[in-house]
Amino acid sequence: MGAAFLACFLLAVVSSVAGRVEQGPDAAGTDPACGVCIMFLSPIDTPLSQAINDKTGKLGFSHCCIDACEVDEKGVRVCIDCTIGKGVYRAPVADVTADRKCVRVFLPLVEGKETYGCARSKVGQRYSVGSLAGASWGTGTTCAEMVADCLPTRIGQAITRPHDRALAPNDIARFFGVSGPDSPDMKV
Repeated sequence: MGAAFLACFLLAVVSSVAGRVEQGPDAAGTDPACGVCIMFLSPIDTPLSQAINDKTGKLGFSHCCIDACEVDEKGVRVCIDCTIGKGVYRAPVADVTADRKCVRVFLPLVEGKETYGCARSKVGQRYSVGSLAGASWGTGTTCAEMVADCLPTRIGQAITRPHDRALAPNDIARFFGVSGPDSPDMKV
């Protein structure tokens, strides 16, 4: 797994340095029946995704993003995501959750609006491969940093941040009391 992880990490560095930032489809509106939530996703079948889960407590998550109830011009639900090679962008929820278990943590109305406003402002930011590696070099954000930074201050600051590595989806899920990918969706 070491060589495969290194290969994925080097690909991530090259993608990040190349400066590719994708914004995805524009939001044409919001779904009024939706509640803003954090989506926690199980690992996909790649060494990097598995390593993120394994190195951060094996709770069962390697990715997180914010479903802010947006829809594109075709009425397709999109979420605000942050991935290697794309940075922070809008992606169809169905694409993000395909072939993965997903647990949603729904935020109260006021906190959801605050989180949504922050997440919208981050669209277009770069992904920080340096943060993923636990280094202080590079600019940008990771999926977990984007989510934690966009939560209301009283919530975001209460999340325990590891001293020896970057904040991970498992850390945030643990804070909210999510026990794993088979947990039911929950409300804060």
